Amino acid sequence: MRKKFLINIVFLIGLNLLIKPFWILRVDLEIQNDVGNAAYGLFFALFNFTFLFQILLDLGITNYNNQSVAKNQSFLADNFSRLGALKLGLAIIYLAVTLLASSFMGYSEQAIALLYFLTINQFLLSFVLFLRSSISGLQIFWLDSLISVLDRLILIIICSALLWWNITDSKFQIEWLVYAQCFAYSITLLTCLLVVILKAKSFFKIPSIEFIKSTFHKSIPFAIIIFFMTMYFRLDAVMIERLLPRGEYFSGVYAQGYRFFDLLNNFVYLFTAILFPLLSKEMSKGNKVNQLVTFTISLLSIPFITSLGIALFLAPYLIEVSYDDVQPESAKVLSILLITFIPMVVSTIYGTVLTAGGKLKEMMVWSGVSFVSNILLNFILIPIYGVIGAAIASFVAQSIMATSCYILAGIKFGSFIPVKVLVFMILPIILVLAILYIYSGSMNNIQIFGVLLLTSTLLFTGFMARSYNEFKLLTKNNTRN
Repeated sequence: MRKKFLINIVFLIGLNLLIKPFWILRVDLEIQNDVGNAAYGLFFALFNFTFLFQILLDLGITNYNNQSVAKNQSFLADNFSRLGALKLGLAIIYLAVTLLASSFMGYSEQAIALLYFLTINQFLLSFVLFLRSSISGLQIFWLDSLISVLDRLILIIICSALLWWNITDSKFQIEWLVYAQCFAYSITLLTCLLVVILKAKSFFKIPSIEFIKSTFHKSIPFAIIIFFMTMYFRLDAVMIERLLPRGEYFSGVYAQGYRFFDLLNNFVYLFTAILFPLLSKEMSKGNKVNQLVTFTISLLSIPFITSLGIALFLAPYLIEVSYDDVQPESAKVLSILLITFIPMVVSTIYGTVLTAGGKLKEMMVWSGVSFVSNILLNFILIPIYGVIGAAIASFVAQSIMATSCYILAGIKFGSFIPVKVLVFMILPIILVLAILYIYSGSMNNIQIFGVLLLTSTLLFTGFMARSYNEFKLLTKNNTRN
């Protein structure tokens, strides 16, 4: 199981490393520099606003479908057509509620026009994720990996042409990004739909009332969990735009630091896309998963050194070389969010364990606690500390979720990190950061980053070597048996 996970995650990460960093750190970043913090901040706040009612768009169907297909592949052929039709019905409700809610927010005409397309984009993206849940549930991870970068690849081509190929005399407009997203998601959706229809050998079929009731009974817990976790990822930008004077501008300032955190979050999500169906399948057979979980968290701990090092020593430099309109708050937001990356990894991985293991009630309770904490802290801290307060609220919410998920998963499934593994995870971080703290005064920014990158590379190489030897030994033992 761990060998299958490693092979697929290496392929998935390798593919995404070719596409997503270029999109986030080159193209999307350049778009913000071109349109300015205020215009991009408005887009960023509206984009996050479209997530607020996402529970209506999915109601947990995507995760329910993913888990069900992973446990029993015949579920796809039996239920895809009705689940797909149900998603379309939910989309109509979502579009109506989101646009109705926006009318009470006091947005400008430009904002409302953007929001129309962003809401449609959210529907397209949600349907892509639903279709991909069937593909990954079937354990066709290589195909899911290719589809996972298709929309970004299309966006890179379109936006690069508009930014750098001189095909228009006009300066880049934020509306162009929204239109490009709509086109990219549409192409990806059609691609996914073709694949899944060929696998399911069925198209959309109107579901019965009994089917709808049965599906919602099983999927609603997933919906509640996803809603709470989405909120404390997405609510910050909306609240900044609403609570602060010049909210659009400062939402853009927050986006400057959030962009790098979002890149890391994207790669953690790649792990869960493979981990969740694998865990669901193994747990349904009654197999233990503690070794796979330890393996995953050990692998994901390797970037901790780089994220903490940048947070402590390089955040101002990274912001200055990346953006044209720089504010001091941007670097502080980046530092706090890079530190938040650690509890985010823990909460994501161990939350996936609990969800795959059917501990949905516990997940609902603690994701709800984290969500409420995030809202209250945002209301208190944003008016006082601005965007830095929003970053602090995110750190607290993620820390609450990480602690609860780790303890609950350890108790329920015996997935506590072994002491020996924990020492090997923490000790290199302490040593490297201590050395940098002592000698950073005599080192330039490039040298500091080089030390962080070299250390992470060496740790990853050592991890892969140990994993190779372990898998080789397992293969020999299996052959003898």
